Amino acid sequence: MNRIHRYALATAMLSAATLGPALAQEPGSRQTRDFVDAMAHADAFEILEAQTALAQSADPDVRAFATKMLGDHVALDRALADAAAKAGLRPPAKGVGADQAPLLNGLQSLTGAAFDRTYLQHQRQAHQAALTEAQAYAASGDDPDVRALAARAVQTIAAHRAMAEQMSGQTPAP
Repeated sequence: MNRIHRYALATAMLSAATLGPALAQEPGSRQTRDFVDAMAHADAFEILEAQTALAQSADPDVRAFATKMLGDHVALDRALADAAAKAGLRPPAKGVGADQAPLLNGLQSLTGAAFDRTYLQHQRQAHQAALTEAQAYAASGDDPDVRALAARAVQTIAAHRAMAEQMSGQTPAP
């Protein structure tokens, strides 16, 4: 290989090594991308569990709760996608998280009162986890659009958690 070819090859390799990582990185901070993905998983879980409750529960109160969860989490999911787009992020991942899939599968195998109890237990736990995520990002998130969404989501998620606790006969957490 002659000297010019070696120089061109070395320059191309140096450029690729220098620019490659910069081009491969997504826009937005890791904190924002992680929050958006976590909330998308939470919304997907809520939506799928609500649809399961509407298909399997005979309790009118559980069905009314599931209807509210479905409507509110579909709206939150849309708002999340809009905020992510404004932040220049790729669309949030669809589907439930790896830790949520076994819960959903277990719920789908239950019927009657056992189904209703388990559904409400999942709702209390899922909403507490989502509330913690949303509060943390609302307090210290680095993207203003996503942070505003997190602040709005805190209100909705806290109300959902309180409803699930009340339906379960537990004293709602502050």
